[in-house]
Amino acid sequence: MHEIQLKTIQQTDLNTIFDISYGPKADLEWMKFNGPYFNDPIETWNTFSNGYGKKLVADPMKKVIIFNNEIIGLVAAYWEDGPLKQWLEVGILLYQKKDWGKRIGSQVLS
Repeated sequence: MHEIQLKTIQQTDLNTIFDISYGPKADLEWMKFNGPYFNDPIETWNTFSNGYGKKLVADPMKKVIIFNNEIIGLVAAYWEDGPLKQWLEVGILLYQKKDWGKRIGSQVLS
């Protein structure tokens, strides 16, 4: 098994998350598999940091995925049915193709 950690997202993580998702280190291949958000635009730093990025920080239902001491993606969850808490939606984003097929998602979910 590889060294995988989940960590609550801090403001200081946002630059790295942006770089691998939309910025200079992004290959954007992940967007083809990001259902149902297939038609979402590629965000700029300003759009990301003032929108989705702000929602990530310190949210206990959103974690950064760290693989071998490097941020490689996110895992997020929310209760579809609100306070009933019987229907959990979960999403995993691994931004780089080099990290796919290594069973990281399975380990994150467990």
